[in-house]
Amino acid sequence: MVLRWWDNLHGKVVVGSLPSSPDTEHQVRREMLAGCLAFEAAERLLDLRGATVIFRNDAVGALTAMRKGSFSSSFLQHWAMRLCRQQHAARCTPLYLHAPGRVLIDEGVDDASRTLAEAVAGPVSGPELRRRVLVLANKCGWHITVDAFASAENAFTPRFFARYAEPLAEAEDAFTVGDWGCSECPECLQLHREVLFAYPPPALVNRFLAKAQADGVRALVVVPLSVNAPYWNKLLRASVLRDSQGYVAVRHQQQAALGSDAAGDLAIFPVDFWGEMSRLRGDSCVPRCGREALFRGRPRLGSAADQADRARILAELRSTLRSRDV
Repeated sequence: MVLRWWDNLHGKVVVGSLPSSPDTEHQVRREMLAGCLAFEAAERLLDLRGATVIFRNDAVGALTAMRKGSFSSSFLQHWAMRLCRQQHAARCTPLYLHAPGRVLIDEGVDDASRTLAEAVAGPVSGPELRRRVLVLANKCGWHITVDAFASAENAFTPRFFARYAEPLAEAEDAFTVGDWGCSECPECLQLHREVLFAYPPPALVNRFLAKAQADGVRALVVVPLSVNAPYWNKLLRASVLRDSQGYVAVRHQQQAALGSDAAGDLAIFPVDFWGEMSRLRGDSCVPRCGREALFRGRPRLGSAADQADRARILAELRSTLRSRDV
């Protein structure tokens, strides 16, 4: 989706993933589901009260089903009703317009649905890789709480950070999260240590390590097995495996991680950067309560702190304008 509104006519790209099922093999059903998910993403980014929300697509069948439902298809009817309830709750007015496919291609929307979606879908953790990661986590006595680089389709845990503003993602872009080391549990309202599963794209490994060290992260990190890579020694030094070579090798990676963009075999490192960080800032985290890994979702329209900052800035601007008028 390319989301455009009054303050951003250029548009914000939002990319998500659809489940692999017989329903999504049909274009009308696929476009219907994508339209509903796009609206969910939009209402988390913007306050749509009183707005006219324009849906533009080249799938006439999906647009028609969104507008009036479909009694001949239980799938289309289910999502049409869900979309209607969401629009009613958001207090917005929908408008459905057909846009020719060539127009969407020229605007870059149609191309994004292919190239960007393929990038979001991978690398995918296959069953063997997941099994190895869970075995290693159990060996370390760790419980994975969040997947730092994922989408709804390939997330390792219910909580995940996504590259784009997916409705089910806890945060858009892992690097915008203030602290990877610990977070406040919404159930017990106490700080718990996070345990990340991190399978970053190869181009982001060094950036990931810089923030992991700064936040004192405990994580299961999957990287290409390359002993000459600049990140290798940093991971070895932070590894908690003392009775082996410091990592677990996953051979024949194409069988372990379907669709990965990393070439060759993989290595899984259980790393803990907390030692030095705990001495600098102390450890105020409490033992896990058992519910810290449950799905939390993402706050609508940003965090409470972000909304408070925006309200304060707006009040200051209005005050300045009033003083100038006087």
